[in-house]
Amino acid sequence: MTARDDLTSLRDECFEELTELISDRPEALKILKRIRSLEEAITTIGPPLELSEYAKYKRVSDAMLAHLDKTGRPVSKEELITALIKGGFRRGEKRLEWIIGQGIDSFISGSGRETKLIKQINGLIGRGEWRKELFKSKEATNSHL
Repeated sequence: MTARDDLTSLRDECFEELTELISDRPEALKILKRIRSLEEAITTIGPPLELSEYAKYKRVSDAMLAHLDKTGRPVSKEELITALIKGGFRRGEKRLEWIIGQGIDSFISGSGRETKLIKQINGLIGRGEWRKELFKSKEATNSHL
């Protein structure tokens, strides 16, 4: 059983207790507060540490470059965002998908300090030194099959 399962089970027990105490308002409020704490804990639990390959990075650009190095190929923005979140980047932070998206956009637009390290071609994001031929969109690749 995982930590997420344990916390979910505790939350469910709280709901059961709450339904039994409807007539006791102060006790019901205590249980609701406990449920809120459990819900918050559940949302902050990410993958096990061994799967949190991007947790060590503070900046979107660093995590993004690490992912590109790992894959060795250009990826879409959506794929990059999903990979960083699943990889534990800034686990538990609110609006994480938006933060990563803004970081990627900033880096691509030239606002980042290391803009020559990445480029975007055909909707794919990759290392700046990668050959243009690697940036073939999936549609273009599939049309040649």
